[in-house]
Amino acid sequence: MKVKGPVAQIITRLKHRSLERNDTVSARFLTLLKII
Repeated sequence: MKVKGPVAQIITRLKHRSLERNDTVSARFLTLLKII
């Protein structure tokens, strides 16, 4: 999945956050984005 612009920055930020803290909320958000 390739995203351009500020959306990509938000996604990468969520990925880093989920990797660091194991944030369940961001993980769910990422899965929702993958579905879309």
